[in-house]
Amino acid sequence: MPKSYLAVASGLAVSFAVFGVFHLISLLLFPMADGSSLFVVADVRSWLISLPFSAYLIVLAGYALGGLSTGILCSRLVSASASLGIVLITSIAVTSLTAIKAVIVGEPIWMVVATLILIIPFSLLATQPAETAS
Repeated sequence: MPKSYLAVASGLAVSFAVFGVFHLISLLLFPMADGSSLFVVADVRSWLISLPFSAYLIVLAGYALGGLSTGILCSRLVSASASLGIVLITSIAVTSLTAIKAVIVGEPIWMVVATLILIIPFSLLATQPAETAS
């Protein structure tokens, strides 16, 4: 049982680390206006409105890779019979937290929908065993 808790916790940690890296890349490529702060919600919302579509694509790529890394890590930490359930629980938690963050920050609705669509399938994709050459 503790191994599954470790898998969920590490899956959450690795996904949010990957998400953070891609959010940072987007922020570095498309910086906020001078005098704006990431800690002021109004500044973040006005910055999000001004972002080009490519900035959102960078973040979506991070969501896909974060979901994939969650699936890989969780499925490697638990037994094969429990991996699908643990990956599903972890990816649902990650998706929920990410969607809540997106709504609070004020990301566009299509971004919230893309979040709901991307993370879980990419997590489950990573649980499939690799085919071996015969």
